[in-house]
Formats: sequence, C-alpha cells, structure tokens
Amino acid sequence: GLLALPWAVLCLPPARELLTARSPTGYDRRGACRLLDLDGLSAFVGRLRPILRSRRVRSELSASDLARLDGALLTAEDYSRATPRAAKEETDRRRDAADALITSVIRPGHPLHPAFFPDRALLHRHQARALAAGERPATRAARAAAKYGVLWQPDASQPSCRLCSKPFTLLRRRHHCRSCGQVVCDSCSTGRRPVPGSPTPKRVCDNCVRARNSLNGPGFSPAATGARPQKDGYMELV
Repeated sequence: GLLALPWAVLCLPPARELLTARSPTGYDRRGACRLLDLDGLSAFVGRLRPILRSRRVRSELSASDLARLDGALLTAEDYSRATPRAAKEETDRRRDAADALITSVIRPGHPLHPAFFPDRALLHRHQARALAAGERPATRAARAAAKYGVLWQPDASQPSCRLCSKPFTLLRRRHHCRSCGQVVCDSCSTGRRPVPGSPTPKRVCDNCVRARNSLNGPGFSPAATGARPQKDGYMELV
C-alpha cells in the first residue's frame, strides 16, 4: 500500500502538472545544456531570419524596407551572440523593438503579413469575417481594429512604449498608432497621416512615418497632415 502512494500523488492534477512539467532545452556552443526561451530574442531572430531571406519576401519588399528589417534583425542577432547571458528584460526590450518595426512595415493587408505573423493574420481574418457578417465588435479594441483595419493592441498588454520601451505613467500616457495599432507614447507618435476609416489625419508612430509605404502611400501629403518634414524623415507636428 505504501509503495503505491507516490504513484497515487500523480493522479492529482496539480501534482501531476507540477512534477511532470517540461521545459524546452538545447545546447550552447560549449556543449552545455541550457533552457530555451522560445519567446526570447534568439528564437525571434531564428524564426524571422529564414523568412526575410526568402525569394518572395525580397521581391515583395522595397529596397528601403528590406534594408531596415535586415538591419534590425542583424543588430538583434549580433547582440544575442555577443551577450548570451544578457538580462531577459534587456533581450525582451530589443525583441519588442524589432517586432514593432516589422509590425509597422508588414501591416494587415500586406501580402507578406501571413508569412511574418500567421497568428495575427488568422485573427485579422476572423475579425474581418465577423464584421462582414454584420457582427458588432464587443470591445473597444475590436471596434478600433474594425474601424482602422489593423490589429489593435490592448492597453493592458503593453506596460511600456513599443518603440522607446519607456514605462507608461500618469504623465507618459498610452496612445495607439492608427496605422499599425501598436501602443506607443506621445514622443514616439508625433506624426499625423490619412488612414483608412477616418476623414482626417490621425496619430501614427514614428516607425510608420519612417516606412516608405507610409510616406509615399496613396493620398499622403505632408501639407495635409499639419506636419513638417525633418531631415531624418520624421514628420513633426506644427
């Protein structure tokens, strides 16, 4: 009877989950076994690098956008290799910065969006079908997503700016880019441009302002945005 006690403990769901939990592991260059962070910077770069090198992506993206994304991934890759024991907070910050840049370039509706963001593309397709069926969006985020045609990032999911990583406070408030739906601070979203779903220019983040397809897209006019061009490509509010 006593010999069966350890096995009986495994029949309890909490104990079974705790005692049999598995974590993905791998080996570093020295052959030591390490835990793998599947959501970390190295995994992020490893997933996107083959996609960015594909022939289709290189034919679909403009030369300027391709150079920006290549540079962002190369910087992240170099940092990951040079500092394998870097603090997770720092690697997450760099991963989020690279992801924010890619999100601003590869927005919903872009032919490459499913390749870069298959989960987001599925969600966007579901939202579009629900809207086409006449369903009223239940949440503010869903209504904004339907209005502007982007994936609206919930406020609670982002404690800091997606571009500069500065934490939000009572003075540093959350704002949404109407071009990519990401949560950014005021300093990182000084530009305004025409966007689908609005008759007047709306707030866009600096990444979207820098993107070539945002600056040179149909209907874009610096004069119409109430902004003036800067030497580095930003549009500053007047």
